[in-house]
Amino acid sequence: MLLTEKIKSLSNYFLKNNQKKSTNSHSRGIHNAYHGPLFRSDLERYPWIQLDFGRKSAIIAEEVIVTNNFDGYGIRLRDATVQVGDVPLQANQSAIVNPICGTYKGPSYNGDVVIVQCLQPLAGQFVSLQLSSHRIKTVLHINEIVVCGHWN
Repeated sequence: MLLTEKIKSLSNYFLKNNQKKSTNSHSRGIHNAYHGPLFRSDLERYPWIQLDFGRKSAIIAEEVIVTNNFDGYGIRLRDATVQVGDVPLQANQSAIVNPICGTYKGPSYNGDVVIVQCLQPLAGQFVSLQLSSHRIKTVLHINEIVVCGHWN
């Protein structure tokens, strides 16, 4: 079951009210998906975005679908880890704090749709996508993220 409408997984409203990112400095933030990236982090190590579904173990996630940026630099979506669980990530955090749903080695390209299937269904309040850029700073910018599964 696709949770897009009921969970509002990534409408502009949902992102403005229920997402956190790895840094809070001068990011371009939220944009219309047709005029640039919907989400863009700062240039940093281990950038991430985290969706908050409002309560402990609110959902059972089965897969996460990420639509890459359309406007260039799509190759930056690589070495990505999706986590699902009840522990929120903190700014500039590089550690895995929740069970790993799955990974995407990449690289991706402009406009690609990447499907990360969970190794097993995972319950959680938070779903995060994080790049593990070990040696370099990079930017996470995506146009859409959809969590597939069901309410717990």
